[in-house]
Amino acid sequence: MIKNSSNENILVINSNDNIELEFESDLLLYDNNKKEMLIKKEKQIKIVNISIVFAILFFGEVARGIIIPTINYYSILVGGTATTIGLVISAFSAGRFLATIVLGYFSKFDTYKSIFNISMVLCIFGSLWYSFSYIDQGNDFIGQSSLVISRFVLGFGAGTLSTARSFLADITIPSERTTWIALSSALQFLGFAVSPIIGSLLSYIPPFFIGEIKVDSITSPGWFLTFQNFILLLIIIFYFKNPTLNQLACNNNNIVNSSSDLNKNKKNNKSGSNNNSDNEQDDYDFEISNLNNNNYNNNNINNNNGNCEECINDEIEGSSLKSSDSAPLLGQPSNNSQQQQQQQQQQQSIYRILYNNKRIFINLIIFIILNFFIRAILGIYETLGSTLYSKMDTSVNSSTNSGYFFGGMGFLGIILLLVISWLCKKEWLHDYWILCFGNLIITIGCFATMVHQLTWNRFVIGYICIWGIGFTLAQTVVVSMFSKVLSNTIGNASQGTLIGIITASGSLGRVIGPLFSGLLYNENDLLPLFSFAFTLSIILLFSSILMIPKDILKIKYLNHNDNNNNNNNNNEEDYNLIK
Repeated sequence: MIKNSSNENILVINSNDNIELEFESDLLLYDNNKKEMLIKKEKQIKIVNISIVFAILFFGEVARGIIIPTINYYSILVGGTATTIGLVISAFSAGRFLATIVLGYFSKFDTYKSIFNISMVLCIFGSLWYSFSYIDQGNDFIGQSSLVISRFVLGFGAGTLSTARSFLADITIPSERTTWIALSSALQFLGFAVSPIIGSLLSYIPPFFIGEIKVDSITSPGWFLTFQNFILLLIIIFYFKNPTLNQLACNNNNIVNSSSDLNKNKKNNKSGSNNNSDNEQDDYDFEISNLNNNNYNNNNINNNNGNCEECINDEIEGSSLKSSDSAPLLGQPSNNSQQQQQQQQQQQSIYRILYNNKRIFINLIIFIILNFFIRAILGIYETLGSTLYSKMDTSVNSSTNSGYFFGGMGFLGIILLLVISWLCKKEWLHDYWILCFGNLIITIGCFATMVHQLTWNRFVIGYICIWGIGFTLAQTVVVSMFSKVLSNTIGNASQGTLIGIITASGSLGRVIGPLFSGLLYNENDLLPLFSFAFTLSIILLFSSILMIPKDILKIKYLNHNDNNNNNNNNNEEDYNLIK
């Protein structure tokens, strides 16, 4: 006989060294409290980690646009031309393009914290190099080369998008994954929108020297990025925690559902020697295993929380359980066969998928062309934005005003993005028409600027159409449309790889566009440059109208609703496909 906390006698039966408690209330209470504490701790770590990753993505975009108001003057300072500006803008995009591939590859083998630390060190190095590029020792080539290389290094350090997306996918469950990734994209867009304004505000800092080091409106963006990345590096070192198996979203979700239903399953629980573990981490691992087993036997899970069903399905897919064992647990043999088919698809080579499904290959080429031209056109106008604005505005505060102007274009895009999201949520507007309308607006903007010399009105109309409206509409839906085409053909298999190819084409467009912009720019005659941009916009518009398969209009997507999972057991993604 032993006594519990209420001084009640408990009969202990010892049989074959197995201890069975007649009364388990104290033990269950202890387990519940301990689980809740561990869950709360894990959630806090998760929130801190996601916040840090969001900060990395946000300031990565700030690094791109913060030089827009002053890059024209910095180029002149080192003896550069419009070609130099094009190389500087392209170098940052090229660095990010390469880093997306390299860092994304190493994220499979190294810890996220190590990768983020390396990227921040590179950002600090590139920012410092940018701040000292004006010291050219009387050789213009050295100054211009330093300016280009510093932006390439900074772009490589800021190219953590693939790593950040991989991190978010690792620690989130399917039902919340799209929300977090969409929020990260919104923060990126916000970072690019506010970055010219930050560059303009830095111009108010009066010039001063620290020894031989000059700090003024031209070099202040580099010093700002150096300080900001150093602070972010310290935050990563001291506060970022690499995700462990215990932080996997599936396990966390099972714990939450189990702790609320544990008392309903008391008769199925047993206490053993694991409860005496001195290691809290080992206790937590054991509790997760116990709770997962309880969840499988809990008949109320599917009715109480759809997310838990998703997690169980995901866990069974990733475990070594056989289909014959998993079917009784879930009571959905048809789901298991579909999951096995998806696994077989995912195991196929991406080349075999494209070879076997010509429709996917054709769609891939189409959307590569679309995304490339959208980004290339933006790159052309982004490169010469500050230069053209300085010709329109001859006031003393020209560089400051240009930052406010382009920042305003960014905020216009954010407002438009919110409107688009609302319209799509209400299912009042299809993605296809959004893309076509956005490309039409880009074409109108390019046509408005297709003159020998720009006037103020043409400049404003062109940049509002291209930067503020057209690009926002087109780039918002082009990748999501391709994802929907994939879901309608091969499901979710290899979506990550194929969408990665589409994204890479956009990055490449943002490298090529600025290069052509710098090469074709002639301040005495802008017609050749803008005729080239208009030609690209025509190709883009007719490609979206004539080449995109019209059967995409038959595909209708509803927003994912966790409460409807019981009626949509076959769906594990954030959108339901209805034909």
